[in-house]
Amino acid sequence: MVKHRKIAKNRISDYTSLQDSLVRRYNNSINNHNEYRSSYIFFRLKDDNVSEALKISDYSLEEDEFLRSFNLANNDTEEWVLLGLLPAKQALEFGGNNENFDLSGQDSQRLTEKIFNYTEERLLSYLAYRERSIFESQNFLYQLPVNIYLAKQLIERSIARNYINDRRFAELLTQSSLSRNKSFNEAKTSLIKKRIPPQTIHEVLDLYYSPENCGQVLDYHIDKATKKYPNKDSKKDYSRCINYLIRKGFSYHEFIAGVNSYYETTIYN
Repeated sequence: MVKHRKIAKNRISDYTSLQDSLVRRYNNSINNHNEYRSSYIFFRLKDDNVSEALKISDYSLEEDEFLRSFNLANNDTEEWVLLGLLPAKQALEFGGNNENFDLSGQDSQRLTEKIFNYTEERLLSYLAYRERSIFESQNFLYQLPVNIYLAKQLIERSIARNYINDRRFAELLTQSSLSRNKSFNEAKTSLIKKRIPPQTIHEVLDLYYSPENCGQVLDYHIDKATKKYPNKDSKKDYSRCINYLIRKGFSYHEFIAGVNSYYETTIYN
């Protein structure tokens, strides 16, 4: 028999040390109690077989820091491994209304599989809404929360099924950036924030941000800036125009000729 524990998600704040750990690990999502108000987070007592119990189907990964444990209370000397989340109706199947309960090895595996399947359903719904990057999908899973060991298996499965594809995501995001007249550097920053691999970023930007497209985007912003700061004799408007273009991600040498051709009075006069 293996010891398990389940804690109502809206009661995590009662467990100070656990809350602190989950907040650091899951980007403050644990403080949002509005969704899944009646959900339970499951833990399994750490033992020598915990990594084996977290393997699902043919997906197995090397044990690493993702199996780190928690002390669920300040006076708790036992180490617990996070399993994941289940809604109340499914959660009460395991241990009833008891917070602490024992499960056989078979039932413990069944609990893990239920968590895995429920989490996969949530992930697929998340992916169905719009294209997602690997990084976004990982964050979504970590914030439920779910054991990162299981999350990695779900990510691998989704990639294998082509539900998640960073190249496809990068192309769609870059097309969107171009259609909204985002500069090359703004588009690049958007991809970096989504943790797209550098090689993919380079290839996608080369594909969509041709010299012609870059020129059209620059012309759009020079026209917009000069309309916003239209006084051709004003050094103040001239400086504001330059600052605007720099904020938009353009380098000085890219735009200065176009700006100088509009303003009759420049900082050099």
